[in-house]
Amino acid sequence: MKVLHDSQGLAIRLTDAVVALLNGLSEKHLVQIVETFHKRWGHDERLRATLKHFREWNRRRD
Repeated sequence: MKVLHDSQGLAIRLTDAVVALLNGLSEKHLVQIVETFHKRWGHDERLRATLKHFREWNRRRD
């Protein structure tokens, strides 16, 4: 996997989080998708960052 610039990585993780919310996914569903779809990748950092954005935007939505 090529290294992403910080701003590009941020945009991807933010997009992942917002799209999950717009599609009505729960945090549990998002974790399951990232863990199964990205099995061969080191997904821990991506998942942590995505969940941070997911939680932040979910609070804003409420």
